[in-house]
Amino acid sequence: MTNSELEHVTVVGCGAIGSHFVLLLARMFQVGHITLVDPDEFSGRNVSGQNIFPGDVGEPKVGPCARRARAVNPKLQVTAIRSAVEDVPLGTLRADLIVSCVDSRSARQAINEIACRLQIPLVDAGVLGSMGLVRVSVYRPGPDACCLECSFDDRDYAALEAEYPCGTDLAEDVPSDSSSALASLAASMVALECQRLWADCAPNCSRGRQVTLDTRAYRVFSTEIRRNPLCKFDHSGWDIRPLRCSFTGSTVAGLLSRVGVIRVARHRFTRRLVCPRCGFAVDGLRLDRPHSRCPRCHARMSPPAPANA
Repeated sequence: MTNSELEHVTVVGCGAIGSHFVLLLARMFQVGHITLVDPDEFSGRNVSGQNIFPGDVGEPKVGPCARRARAVNPKLQVTAIRSAVEDVPLGTLRADLIVSCVDSRSARQAINEIACRLQIPLVDAGVLGSMGLVRVSVYRPGPDACCLECSFDDRDYAALEAEYPCGTDLAEDVPSDSSSALASLAASMVALECQRLWADCAPNCSRGRQVTLDTRAYRVFSTEIRRNPLCKFDHSGWDIRPLRCSFTGSTVAGLLSRVGVIRVARHRFTRRLVCPRCGFAVDGLRLDRPHSRCPRCHARMSPPAPANA
């Protein structure tokens, strides 16, 4: 890769790690465009662990991060998207590199799929505050390349279905036990991996490699991640092109006559959504969105089970 090949970077997650990393990214001369994706707002308990000020509380996380990135580099183009990454069209996320700074297994799985479909490198970061651990994983596209799901086992897939926090159906902002120091360290490690990708340090580049730093014992672990032939994800890339149409004047039948098949990544079409808690139902052809909530009780809605299930 050359420096010009990573001009556009998509960052998913503007919380603990992302709020630190965005400012490091804005200072890299190779970057001309940053896309920020995060659905949440800053809360008061975020002030101690994230790179924000008390005045940012109540704002969407993408807002202050975008403003500060532009303040660091006024020539930088910044696109801020307040949405769950699962609900953003793949073409909107297209970049030269995608960086995952999220704390959700399901979001990580979705970002892994996005990177594979778009055939772009993925850098995934995480911290475990209770043990003082910082982790950075790097995946690069290729016919025999590994992906994040290559290391998943049945327990990982089972954990994807779990609601968090325990005892509620709401995806609330849960305080983390990770310190700002750990998060900023993770952000710095991600920035260094970005520089390695720009320099294309083959054969020492971090292709399919995970680096874990134990800050309590001052130990570093480097693990090679190999392609799992039994991986449940198909690793295929998609040829994504813009469709010139009017969303207000187009019908599903009309689109089908033009393209033959309509698919939306990570979603499927359904004619009904039902609330499992209160039974409220919504009819009509629509996408089965993973974050659809009941307007009455706010529980997660889902399509009814097939009759022969």
